[in-house]
Amino acid sequence: VSPWFWLRGEAGGQTLWQVPARRRARVLDPVNAVLVTSMVRSVVDEGTGSIIRNLGVEGPVAGKTGTTNGGADVWFVGYTPTVLAGFWFGFDTPRTLGGRASGGGLAAPAWASFYRRAWQDRDNGDDWPSPSGVVEVEIDPLTGLLANEYCPTHRSEWFKAGTNPTDRCHAHGGRFNEGGDPFRAALTGGHDAPPSRHAGGVDRDGVGSGR
Repeated sequence: VSPWFWLRGEAGGQTLWQVPARRRARVLDPVNAVLVTSMVRSVVDEGTGSIIRNLGVEGPVAGKTGTTNGGADVWFVGYTPTVLAGFWFGFDTPRTLGGRASGGGLAAPAWASFYRRAWQDRDNGDDWPSPSGVVEVEIDPLTGLLANEYCPTHRSEWFKAGTNPTDRCHAHGGRFNEGGDPFRAALTGGHDAPPSRHAGGVDRDGVGSGR
């Protein structure tokens, strides 16, 4: 990317000069772009950049915090479907910003302030487009398998088509879940299924129950 300080110059309602048209080149496969964006959206929604949400920024936002050893440099680079911006804190001659300096503590709040004051009204809330070749599925974060009705938490994740999980979670739901293992469910804190009263079922105490 070649940065330009000026975009255009005008006088008397006429454009005297403007940045010449630039040819754009694709640098990342659309499928990989979706997967990377999905990962760094989690940084904002529930990770080191979650202060963005706490400060009232809504809509699709992805980004990454950064902190060097000793806290000499901290940054946050965030983007939405319409804007990308980065904030960095540090000194020309590197020295620590303080023992608690972090990208999430200093740079991310600055990004949130910029976005809310200067750009939020320009975003229409639309999400990033999903190209062909990716699929979205609900998984159990504990196992990475497809979530079932007994999984305590579900997470929506994007996968490159053909790499997405196809097996149901076997850690929650005991033998009543396809492929389940009631002993593993107990060890992992899973929620067992209600007692079965059908032939061959097993109740919560492990006692077989017939009709």
